[in-house]
Amino acid sequence: MRILQLCPHDTPPFDHICRGIGAAGMRLGVDVETVFLGPPSRDPEPQATYLSIEDLSDANALWRALRPYAASNWGLVLAHRYRAYQGALRAGLPAQRMVAVAHEFGFFARPLRRLDRLLRARRVRFAGVSAVVAAELAGVAGAATVLPNIVDADVALHPPEEARRLLGLPADGLVVGVVGRLHYKKRPALALQAFERLQMPAHLIFVGDGPERDQLDAADGVVYAGNVPEARRCFPGFDVLLHTGDRDAFGMVILEAMAAGVPVVTGRGSGPQYILGDLGFYAETDDAAGYAAALTAALTGQLEDGSNRIRWAQSAAARITEEFSLDALARALEELLPTNAG
Repeated sequence: MRILQLCPHDTPPFDHICRGIGAAGMRLGVDVETVFLGPPSRDPEPQATYLSIEDLSDANALWRALRPYAASNWGLVLAHRYRAYQGALRAGLPAQRMVAVAHEFGFFARPLRRLDRLLRARRVRFAGVSAVVAAELAGVAGAATVLPNIVDADVALHPPEEARRLLGLPADGLVVGVVGRLHYKKRPALALQAFERLQMPAHLIFVGDGPERDQLDAADGVVYAGNVPEARRCFPGFDVLLHTGDRDAFGMVILEAMAAGVPVVTGRGSGPQYILGDLGFYAETDDAAGYAAALTAALTGQLEDGSNRIRWAQSAAARITEEFSLDALARALEELLPTNAG
């Protein structure tokens, strides 16, 4: 049996997601062929094919590029996001089973997409990267499963002192990390406002860049590191990861912080809660005061003997093993293979 996975592009986290599917397939003894619809964003992913379509909204270009794959019979076609799903349907790819994977909310938000689901995609199955996304899909598709994002727990992390040096941070003192695009959906201004309410000495570092950068103040104790290659290797330099995005269907950076043993402060959004469960330090109100209180709770526990953080890290590692590991992904993928069809 062979799996064909189609993904719009190789930008993070989709490069990691597709590698995970490939590794899960190998664990199951199934060949996985990965095809990125767009051009490479940097050095091409090994063992992947790039169709290099510049405009993925060009349905005819997408159809022509995918037609050669209709000459093969696939056990399973995994289509990541709506463009890949539509392209696979239009190209008529022969598969024992096709699964469309939603990585965000609103996969069927547009009326035309819901109509298309009724007219052309009755035999397609659907999966979401979290239980909350799958539940939203099920409201339209009738049923959906979870195909989780995973984290590689074997990535070599920098020791805390080295991580802080690389990020331009002082060796001593508490550090609050914010990682991701400086985009309004991530609400970096709220992160800054929460930090400014802290009643204890600390540093705040933004790792990432984006259109909101010019609107953020150069406040005391705040470092703007910009884009940092392999940023997750530097997570041990943080005492806490602060996540203020309220629209995330998942939250890969939260999972990476857990793998690094770094406690996470976030809101009560369904995506972050799905990952953290009862391990999150949650803002009880969606404002600067609520996030500042959660930050204080998370940081205060680390000012003692460090045992609180050790226990948290152990619990986070156990949750990753159960829900967000390669084994967990392989189990979910196996359920989607046509041999398991009921």
